[in-house]
Amino acid sequence: MKSSSLLIVCLVAILVIGALAVAQSYRTVFERSVTVHALAVSGNSGAVINIRVIMLYPGDGKVYVATTPLPYGPEGTLFITSSQLALYIASTIAGVNPDNYSFLIRPESNLIMIGGPSASAYITCAMYALLTNSSFREDITMTGMILPGGIVGPVGGVPLKIEAAARRGFKVVLVPALNYLTLSPSEIPPGIKVVPVSDVYHAIEYLTGRKLVYTNVTISDLRKIPVLEIVTRYLWYLILRRFNSTVNLASIPQSYRSSIVKLYEEATRLAKEGDYYTAASTLYRALIEYYTACTSIQVDKRGISYLYDLRNEIVDMLNNVERELHEYSRNLNPLSVDLIVGIYDRVGIARELLRDFERSLSNGDLSEAIRLISEAKARVETLYDWLKVLSKVQAETTVGTNVISKLSRLYIEFLKSLIGYSELVQTYGLERLTQKIADLEELYRSGQYLKALGLSFMYSSEITGNIVEYYVSIMASQSSSRASELISYAEPIRQVILSELWELSKSNMTSLFAYMYLEYGDYYLNKARQDLSKLDMTSFSVDIALAYRFYTSALLHLMLLKSIMVESGVKKVKLIIKEGPSGISSYPSKENITNVTSVSTGSASIKFRIGETALAIYISVIVAMIVLTVVLLSERKSYLASRESQLWRNS
Repeated sequence: MKSSSLLIVCLVAILVIGALAVAQSYRTVFERSVTVHALAVSGNSGAVINIRVIMLYPGDGKVYVATTPLPYGPEGTLFITSSQLALYIASTIAGVNPDNYSFLIRPESNLIMIGGPSASAYITCAMYALLTNSSFREDITMTGMILPGGIVGPVGGVPLKIEAAARRGFKVVLVPALNYLTLSPSEIPPGIKVVPVSDVYHAIEYLTGRKLVYTNVTISDLRKIPVLEIVTRYLWYLILRRFNSTVNLASIPQSYRSSIVKLYEEATRLAKEGDYYTAASTLYRALIEYYTACTSIQVDKRGISYLYDLRNEIVDMLNNVERELHEYSRNLNPLSVDLIVGIYDRVGIARELLRDFERSLSNGDLSEAIRLISEAKARVETLYDWLKVLSKVQAETTVGTNVISKLSRLYIEFLKSLIGYSELVQTYGLERLTQKIADLEELYRSGQYLKALGLSFMYSSEITGNIVEYYVSIMASQSSSRASELISYAEPIRQVILSELWELSKSNMTSLFAYMYLEYGDYYLNKARQDLSKLDMTSFSVDIALAYRFYTSALLHLMLLKSIMVESGVKKVKLIIKEGPSGISSYPSKENITNVTSVSTGSASIKFRIGETALAIYISVIVAMIVLTVVLLSERKSYLASRESQLWRNS
């Protein structure tokens, strides 16, 4: 009887579990969609292709591209990869986890094959609208490639695309700002309004009506954020101390001294104005000049063998820096990820300099080889200053390796797909890009995700700079009057950076590198204005490209930090600034680090002191611990006496 009852109970349990499993296998899937009217080029004419962007919830964080028409060849690969990047950008801006959604991209075209990235910025805007349940203007069309930081990159065939939009009855077309600058009035049909967009943030505002960018935030507002002002001033102090303890002008030829002193004076001027990162970078350039002079002297004395000895020394130092970064990578938080990726970026630059040094030496260009290895020496030495900053600034929020691995994979895939972007191949070189991607793949396979991210950032900003230089050269050959527009189209990008940094500060979080690159980008943007006023188009081309490159780097760091916080579910971060005799919290005053009238050759004499508040807290904690220990010992003594008495009575 008991066995029969047990059997019945087991059968009922099996039925219940089976029913629950079946019920679990069915779930409600929510679907929303919008249509983008993508602009394309087919043969010698433009075309409008409707692309249905469908969002499914819940999802798996992936983008699925319909195979009819078939994405074909390198351009088709870029169409697929840029669609995945579009989800990353859109979800990060929207502040939602992309893993909760799936997207289906379904082109509705009679073409047999499709390809190219020119609709990816448009698709990014559509995805943002779906993720945030925003309205989406389907009476406007757009073209442009989405770049990792959110910049709308230039594409080909824009005049033909505008003509196609006009034929289909569209009155407004959004185009990349860099493309707009190369358009002539005759290429814009009557009745069509062509709107230049520099970044996807402003394109989203135009297409959805949602305000994403604060227009009243200035860099002066950001300088009031304590951690930004403290850390950049601390970095300036470290570079200044290194300069003062290293440079001896009497030991080098007079021909080098004037440029070093000039850079030093420029650096101290910038520091007095609060541009500490730009001041540190300017002083770093002075160090390069000094090391170039010293290296030239040593080569004259000891020959080429000195250069090889110096190279080996630099390689050892770089390996040591990477070992230290690996140790910091064991316990990650959002702020340390931002710093480590930025430092790996610099490690990559130093190794690139060494490779270029080897190439110059083999080509017999001794003066260029000396300059390159001197820059590598200055780069690797200042990396130790960055490590000091990393050791002092921390946060009480951990970041999982899975998040870093996912982001690293995404950026590698994006760079890989750029092989199909013909204009980039012209400006950057197919073989060079292919080798860099192979290096990134090897790093990823070996689990060095942060290093792969850092190098991806370096390549992405470098590539953007090359693209800008390509379009600037076109404008320079036409007229300098249009070049001024390139400066005006940099302003929306920097406003995005200001706005995002301000928004992050509300979560008690910031990106140190984004702020620093913003400051440095502003420096080169101002230089570009001066170049233009002098009609110096050669210098203008270099300076405006550097401004865009640094703004791109700032956006990359912002996007990385925001996506980490979104995917880790972090709403607010507690920053920690370590204190101590050499801690950041007791950084030197502005007067101490900027009131310098001549180049010093001795060691820096700036001293730190522990803050009185920190000392009071420290003493209070010690006193409390002593009192608690006395109380616990007293309680234990009473308990033992009571226990002994009880045992004696029982006996």
